[in-house]
Amino acid sequence: MKNITINIPYKYIEVLDKLKLEQGTSRSELLRRAIKDLLNNDLDFNNRIHQLFPRLEEERKIREELQKRQQLKNLFELKGLKKTEFYNYCIACDRRLHPKTKPINHKGVHVLELKFCCSCFKKFEGKSFDELPDPIIKKIRRKLKKYKKLRKNG
Repeated sequence: MKNITINIPYKYIEVLDKLKLEQGTSRSELLRRAIKDLLNNDLDFNNRIHQLFPRLEEERKIREELQKRQQLKNLFELKGLKKTEFYNYCIACDRRLHPKTKPINHKGVHVLELKFCCSCFKKFEGKSFDELPDPIIKKIRRKLKKYKKLRKNG
C-alpha cells in the first residue's frame, strides 16, 4: 500500500465531513473509495475502447514499425549513406515487383523464388514448366545455375 498526499479544496473537505457523518466512515476511507471508483471507471473505459477497436493494437504496431523505418532513413541521410534496396523481378517480362525480404529458408533449405507479375501469371497459369516459352525456360535455367553457383561459393 502506498501513501498518497493530495491537496483538496476546503469545499471538498466540507462535503467529505458531511458524508463521514452520514455514512459513519472516516475521511481517508471515503477518499480511498473515491480513488478506487475513479481507477475502476478508467480501467473499464480502456477495456471498452479495446473491445470497440480491436485493431487499435495492430495499428499501434504498424505506426511503431513505420517510425523505426523513418528513423533509419533519417540516420542514413544524416550519415550521407545511400540505402540500397533490392527488388524482385518478373521472370517473364522483367517488371520490377516489391522489395525483397530476407531469404527464405524452409526446414534448413534455402529457397530460390522465381516470380511472375500479375499479367504474366494470368498468361501462364495452369501451364507446366515444359509448356512455357523457350526464352523463359532458358532464363529460369540460367537463374538456377547462378543460384547453385552462388550457394556453393557462399
